[in-house]
Amino acid sequence: LSAHVLQIAQQKPEKLSVVILSDSAGREAIEVPELQNFLTEDLECPVRVEMLAANRLSQWGQIAITDAIRDHIKGVVLLEISPDALASALDVRGEYQRWVAVESPAFREELRQAGVVPPPHWGNYFLDNYRFFVARTDCLHYLLPGSVLPPLWEHPTDYDHAHPWPSWRYPKIRKAIYSWIDTYDANYKTNLGIYQRMIQRLRVNPQIKVGLYEGIENPGLGGVSKWPNLRRLRGQYAADLHDFERTNCVPYLSCAPEAGVSPEDFWDPYHIRTSKARLCYSDVLAQHVEVLLKPECTVEDWPAVEAAMAPRTPRPATTQAYRQEEQT
Repeated sequence: LSAHVLQIAQQKPEKLSVVILSDSAGREAIEVPELQNFLTEDLECPVRVEMLAANRLSQWGQIAITDAIRDHIKGVVLLEISPDALASALDVRGEYQRWVAVESPAFREELRQAGVVPPPHWGNYFLDNYRFFVARTDCLHYLLPGSVLPPLWEHPTDYDHAHPWPSWRYPKIRKAIYSWIDTYDANYKTNLGIYQRMIQRLRVNPQIKVGLYEGIENPGLGGVSKWPNLRRLRGQYAADLHDFERTNCVPYLSCAPEAGVSPEDFWDPYHIRTSKARLCYSDVLAQHVEVLLKPECTVEDWPAVEAAMAPRTPRPATTQAYRQEEQT
């Protein structure tokens, strides 16, 4: 991810692009080559899709990444958001520095606003990001000689042939997962402020349109009826996000319900495992992003445009991955 970000930060914003910032769940839900083909075909012009994803990538990692790539992108930037993201507290131990080796002034300013003294800035890439490299010393093998790893989506996790979680595991982990949102009331305003400032900084580049998209979760996780506080907080999250969308004129995309993903499509509580589900999800995402990429669509017009969009027509099952799964 860090190498990919640094590559983008060196390029000129010539080709129309869609940049997606996500954790590992989004990475496994989206077929990047297919999404790129869908958009290129529908818009009749080349579109590049950049998937900037890492395990547990939070809004703190998104701050540094968007600050680095802002002046090098023309098109749409999608920021993942979720109830867990808005409920999370700032990790004052500096855990956020272990997930991406990208330094940025905006990131340091956000730390100051949160009341945290930024770590020393040495002006040396490796010293400024030492927490990252201490956690994964093998990265130095690729970065020191100047070589970089290929895009992660070229070597996706082989969830298609993995055994999905057995049903008995979900009740055991459900309590832990649902407890992540318990701190929502204490932290959501702070985190919405972080997203708001991140969107404002991206919009300094008039060639960028910013959108939010909902993180994906296995609908089979279940048991919500037994957690009244969870139902209340998720309802509040939906209302808060609706207000944020209207106040900041930022499109919000929730593709999983429209894509019709089912519990059988998941390997665990968050990661899609079937090619068919990934293609359906990518298809839905493409049809929404396609509207945003059109020059005549502005973010101020989005609510009306979204409401007027025709019902989604699934694409013919013509991809190799889809055919292979149907044959199986």
